[in-house]
Amino acid sequence: MPPTSPRRVTLQHVADRAGVSIATASRALAGAVASAASSERVLAAASELGYIPNESARSLRAERTMTIGVAFFSLKLPGGLDMLEGLSRAFDESGHTLLIADTGGNRSRFDTILSRFLERRVDALVCVNPDGVGPVLERYSEGGIPAVALISRGKGASGLPLISPSLEPAAGEVLRRLERLGHRRIALMLPGGEAGAFRSIWRLLRTTPLEATSIDPFAPAFSIRKAAESFREVSGPTAVLTTYPFALQLLRECRELRIAVPRGLSIAAINDEPMLSEMLETPLSAINVDMAAFGRAAGKLVLDWLAGTPPARTTLVPVSNWIDRATVGPPRAL
Repeated sequence: MPPTSPRRVTLQHVADRAGVSIATASRALAGAVASAASSERVLAAASELGYIPNESARSLRAERTMTIGVAFFSLKLPGGLDMLEGLSRAFDESGHTLLIADTGGNRSRFDTILSRFLERRVDALVCVNPDGVGPVLERYSEGGIPAVALISRGKGASGLPLISPSLEPAAGEVLRRLERLGHRRIALMLPGGEAGAFRSIWRLLRTTPLEATSIDPFAPAFSIRKAAESFREVSGPTAVLTTYPFALQLLRECRELRIAVPRGLSIAAINDEPMLSEMLETPLSAINVDMAAFGRAAGKLVLDWLAGTPPARTTLVPVSNWIDRATVGPPRAL
């Protein structure tokens, strides 16, 4: 039986041993800004494990290329193009050029895209809703290349700093609005449930007397028609909060099922398309998220990191406001 090759000690192993993030471990080993206690733990862990820095990765940062890679899990996300416009403005003002790639929802393509960005020696990496990311991400950390996740961080991206738009101001307003109108039971038709990307709304919900049912529109057995039919039940929710595309589908199903909106069911959307929302037969109430402003704010945080100031583990950017139109009203009489 051939001898087993020794496992290469990586920066992730050092970070885990020292109890710090990969970014902190990388800064400590490079002699960059890090707390004295963290630096001591990192250096001790590197010595104990026999860590050998990847000098070829470090050489990637030897010279700036003034390019920044932006990898989308899917460009079809609501507000994606507006966010890209904001990022582009922030980076253009600093003289950087964007390299943009989209997996089209294919998790297996993320590593390929990130590898190509490395080959082009990008100065920083922005991953939008990263998921299914493999070991290539470690090469960014070893090379001291700033890498962040925007909106959410899925499998393989847990080590990235997260920058996400905050829905809390507007979400709190819509929940208080529903409570004042007399609603007691609502449905949150949002992916991931209480642990998903919209968990901040669930946190706010716990501060109200509202009872909520969780419906995951991406679950295998989900049907928008069945969901709409369940809302007609006497004991069912009297209001629904969902993403904009599902809100439009729900409006259509309610029309076909003769469910009056908002008298029979109130509907509130996350994200807004003002021109479309106001042209609907019943203008759609929505939480507007200024994704262009979010993109500009995220771009500034990445530029700050390039200048030596890394972002926090999680940064929430307040860019939302509630638009009260015609699809939210008092609950149906029980």
